[in-house]
Amino acid sequence: MAQKFIDLLEKGELRMWLDISTYCNAGCPACHRTDRFGGGLHHEKWLPMVQWSLDQFKKAYSIDFMKQIHSWEICGTFGDPVMNKDLYEICEYISTNSDTKVNIDTNGSIRSTAWWAKLGKLPKVEVDFAVEGVTQEMQNYYRRKTNLYKILANMKAFTDAGGRANVFCVIHKHNQNHLFEIEALCKEYGARYFSWYESNRFYHGPRVHFMDENGNQDYLEQADGNYESPSEIGNKDALVDYKSRTEFQKIAQKVLAAKNDMDEMEGMET
Repeated sequence: MAQKFIDLLEKGELRMWLDISTYCNAGCPACHRTDRFGGGLHHEKWLPMVQWSLDQFKKAYSIDFMKQIHSWEICGTFGDPVMNKDLYEICEYISTNSDTKVNIDTNGSIRSTAWWAKLGKLPKVEVDFAVEGVTQEMQNYYRRKTNLYKILANMKAFTDAGGRANVFCVIHKHNQNHLFEIEALCKEYGARYFSWYESNRFYHGPRVHFMDENGNQDYLEQADGNYESPSEIGNKDALVDYKSRTEFQKIAQKVLAAKNDMDEMEGMET
């Protein structure tokens, strides 16, 4: 693994994936960071709230190292990078000192349009905005606590300033028949490239249950495979596409039942 890292670095093909914040303004029910059952869709208590500063980034990655990197993916595995107070400064530091592409994953419902316009003027910075609806109600069904209209305004400010905006859309039952509308809407606000993904978070059945912002029971429902998309679905692997995923869910339910039986027997023995 170490040798592969060195080989990619020396060839200028190394792509860096980096989480720089565990803070997030959203409360997506199927996200790893979200407490689905505590009410309010807050972050899980085990998740520490941290973010990288510009100084920490500089100490971790020298200018000489950055010049060898093919691209940076500032991702949102456990938070939204735009919540990081130094995100612009980190992107500016990379752009000023290297010829490296930066891609940012975000729900896009944060910051002012002026901030987004400033970011759009940096060279080789792309942003993947998360859009899952053509109305606020549809958007909020999964991407909770975000504002669709603010996202579109930020996208336009970014692209008008010269930035390249892409759209990342997670497909569920509630939006599967509106993908062409989502694409058309986002193109009006500057989006150029679209990624369509079915959620792979339905491990045990076709619904993910959670408590919403007001403490009420709710659920997400997986896409049923009976829809058309503007382009290829990007993650049709064994645990994602509808047909094979439902087969795995049947197995997962049996595994869970077996585990519960064993736990019950162990409890009786002790």
